[in-house]
Amino acid sequence: MNPLARYAIACLIAAALAGIGTWRVQEWRWKANTQAKEIAQLKEQGEFNAENRRIEQRRQSMVMEANNARTKREENLRRDAAGVRTELAGLRDDLAQSAANLPGATCDAVRKRVTAAENVFEQCAGRYSGLAETAGRHASDSLMYQEAWPK
Repeated sequence: MNPLARYAIACLIAAALAGIGTWRVQEWRWKANTQAKEIAQLKEQGEFNAENRRIEQRRQSMVMEANNARTKREENLRRDAAGVRTELAGLRDDLAQSAANLPGATCDAVRKRVTAAENVFEQCAGRYSGLAETAGRHASDSLMYQEAWPK
């Protein structure tokens, strides 16, 4: 074989090996770059998920705090409603006692008047105490929703 042909074959083999080597090195670099991007994306996604979890936990704690505050307000409303009922019973007894103390034999009209006032008072107290309790619960629920709303 001619030395020039051997030299040409050696050059072709060297060029082929250099091309294959270059191809492999570029493939490794491309894979390393792709993996680095994937790792960065995964890290970013993990941070995003962690932030979302913190936000959700903060919102959940706000809801729990608002719910606890609502429960306390409802307890206060129940206590106040019980106080109103006690006052109502006391006023009812006072009216009954004042009606009993009137000189009934000579003042039948006064007795009727006291009875009528007592009936009106009972109706008003029954309606408005229930209304006040319902309104208080509604206000408490509304406040709970406002406190629980994300800020």
